[in-house]
Amino acid sequence: MNLRLPPFIQPPAWLAAALLLLSPPAAALDYQLHGFAAQGYSLSEHNNYYGDSTHGSSDFYELGLNGTVSLFPNLLVSAQGLMRRAGNTDTESLRLDYAQLDYRMLSSSRYEAGLRLGRVKNPFGFYNETRDVVFTRPGITLPDAVYLESFGLRSILFSSDGAQLYGGGQFGNHDLSLVGTYAFKSRLSDKERKEIFGGLDLPVEIELENFHVARLQDEWNGGALKFALSYLHGKLLVDPVPGVPIMGYSDNDIMVASVRYNASRFALTGEYRLLWTRTDTSLAPPDSTAGDGFYLQGEYRFLPKWTLMTRYSASFDDRHDRDGRRYAGQTGTDRYARFAHDETIGLNWQPTEHWGLWAEYHQIQGSATAPVADNLNRVPADNWNLFQLMAGYRF
Repeated sequence: MNLRLPPFIQPPAWLAAALLLLSPPAAALDYQLHGFAAQGYSLSEHNNYYGDSTHGSSDFYELGLNGTVSLFPNLLVSAQGLMRRAGNTDTESLRLDYAQLDYRMLSSSRYEAGLRLGRVKNPFGFYNETRDVVFTRPGITLPDAVYLESFGLRSILFSSDGAQLYGGGQFGNHDLSLVGTYAFKSRLSDKERKEIFGGLDLPVEIELENFHVARLQDEWNGGALKFALSYLHGKLLVDPVPGVPIMGYSDNDIMVASVRYNASRFALTGEYRLLWTRTDTSLAPPDSTAGDGFYLQGEYRFLPKWTLMTRYSASFDDRHDRDGRRYAGQTGTDRYARFAHDETIGLNWQPTEHWGLWAEYHQIQGSATAPVADNLNRVPADNWNLFQLMAGYRF
């Protein structure tokens, strides 16, 4: 039977040709196949989160299948197909989440270095590369304060079409690694453009250029203590289209500092994000802002299959105006839309390595992290609550 992929998940032509030329006989293939599925439920007060959650929403699910094939001892190919829905912040059904050739140029008991080509996963903080699987996240969703989870940026942040260099080595009790991605210039899809504009379908073309990501990470004593520094830069160009004379750019730099301590029964994690944004468009005069956010999270494994989690996170659109009063005084808008403080408590039960169940309760002050796309034609509430459930399976 001949299977033809839909155009929107076709791999690049050069990647398909490379696989055809390099593939050994089928009997010699060494491969792994994994998958996951998760279904969430959200119930909130005042503001919607991932669908119409003020009336209860199940518009949050993830379904993925990934595989890795060893073509030669130093050459791997891996890919993942994903179906995901997260309210109106992510409405795409099926996508090629990543697809990469991984050539390991150096491999020994202490050192490694290599090159990845294709649609590669971006190293960013501790969890961006595994944000697609609930079993590997620090909660049902990633902390908005660092990973911008509710801002419709998931597909842009998670993976990029380009090249990635990586390397690392063991130095005493330290396991150091460095990963860097250079992405090719690309035009945002209609879906991506709509998501970053909060659900509005503006008649413009947007290109992403000068997008690169890097992360330096150090693990001590087998991962008991871990540090990381991440950097991301991306420029969004707004191109005019006939009849719509809107043009300009948004230049963005993000830095994240991460630390995690992992003991036998408890773990402590903290990450801090700093975002610089410079904009110049035909709609407004040039502007420059610096926003930031952080979270602190504790996990306690009080029974072999049960984990209690508590987290405090805070996000600010302007780190020099943390309560939003200056912005509100200048614009007459609600100051609470400029920040968010999120106090979270959660419980996780994993009866087997394949199944898991999560429950979380969030008490939130401020509406900066209430998804705009889920709250169109609504006045955001200053204080709101969110309850979430998620069941997940993996193999």
